[in-house]
Parts: sequence; structure tokens; C-alpha cells
Amino acid sequence: MGSGSPPQTLSRLLLTRGVILTVAGGLCWIGADRIAASVVARMRPSLEQQLSKPLGHPLRIGPYKGLSLSGVSLGPSEVQRGLLDDSTASVEAVSVGLAPLASLRRWKPVAVVKLRGVRVDLRRNAEGAYWVPGPAGDQPPPKLGLLIRLLDPAQIRIQPADLTVRAAGRADV
Repeated sequence: MGSGSPPQTLSRLLLTRGVILTVAGGLCWIGADRIAASVVARMRPSLEQQLSKPLGHPLRIGPYKGLSLSGVSLGPSEVQRGLLDDSTASVEAVSVGLAPLASLRRWKPVAVVKLRGVRVDLRRNAEGAYWVPGPAGDQPPPKLGLLIRLLDPAQIRIQPADLTVRAAGRADV
């Protein structure tokens, strides 16, 4: 007789294919994660420089934390004191991904930036300004939609008033 009944053969075949697909998917995910880590490491200095100019403050992007279904996750990041003011900002975690449905609706890529643990320390300078942005630059901004989401309320501290405000929300730029 044969090596097994048809239901046993079918279940064994399905199990084998399921295991192969799971292992292949895991290996692809690990490969994609390593590629994303390499790209983030390579692009970090350039991104910090490009984003620091309009902010008017040096930006330090946190370490790569991994790839998830919602995008690339980064660790603690900070906006340091500027040349014209002493205000700072920090974020415990940043996630950057794409919004496929919003991208289709707008006919351009839409990035989603999710922020957790936002802290802003606004310090008034001698001219009374709390934050002095940098020059806008001579190149047009990229044709990219931007959605910013605060995953928890941001803490904003205003000096010298010693006032702390919590703000929640999102922005569509």
C-alpha cells in the first residue's frame, strides 16, 4: 500500500509548506531590518544636517531601534540649543513610515512621523524670542506629504515663567 492516507499526506504537505514560508518570511524580515539599519546609519549625518538648518538648532537623530509594520523606529533624539536661543527639544522614540492610502489620495508620498515622549524647553532669549528658526534655504521642499502624530501628550516648559503645558494632537503638513 501507499506511504500514508491522502489526508495525512495533504496535512504533511501543508505543514511543510507552512514551515518553509515562515522561515523564508523570517529571513526576509531579518534581511530587510539589516538593510534599513544600514540605510539609517548612512543617511543619519546628512539628515541631521539638512533638518538642522531650518530648525535653527542642531539635531541629533537617535539610534536605529528596528523595523516594524508601521516603519522604521529610532531611539531618543534631540534638538539641541541653537545659536540664537537656548531652547531645546527631545523625543524618547520616533517612528517613520509611509501612509499608503493617504499617498494614493494625494497622488504623492505621505510620510507618517509618530513621536513618543516629546519634551520641549522654551527659553526666551535677550530679544524675547523663544525659538529662532534657521534660513528656509534656496531649494523647494520635497513633494512629500507629512503627518505628525503625538502618541502621548508633549510636555512644554516655558522659561522664565516656569510654566509647564501638556499638549496633544497631530498635524497634517
